[in-house]
Amino acid sequence: LYDRLLRRVGRSEGLGQVETVIIAFLHNNPGIDTAKDIAELRQLPKGSVSQGVESLIQRGYLLRRRDEGDRRLVHLEMTEAAAQVCAAIDACQRPFYEQLFQGFAPEELAAYGAYHRRVMENVIAALERMEEQ
Repeated sequence: LYDRLLRRVGRSEGLGQVETVIIAFLHNNPGIDTAKDIAELRQLPKGSVSQGVESLIQRGYLLRRRDEGDRRLVHLEMTEAAAQVCAAIDACQRPFYEQLFQGFAPEELAAYGAYHRRVMENVIAALERMEEQ
């Protein structure tokens, strides 16, 4: 369902599916910002992510930034040009989440949010440990 909604955003913004997924991922996951992260966490082929990143850089949506602590790492940063795409993503996410959590009580939503944050913290910690190896 989410990928279908993203596909609509991509079409309206003139982006391919992988390009839209990359922008959505970076927008929704601050601090998880390498092509490797995107490929692993979204389970996309590395080559597709690499091509999508290169296309987004050429179109002015992304910039590369080398990690100061580990020059092998390249972080991706969205530019102001990506703001319109992010706004469109936000607009499609609202009804998505309304459908997804229809019938949930406020305390259930709060519990889900807490669990989700803990899972994401574990993902970030695991990625950091992998980078140290």
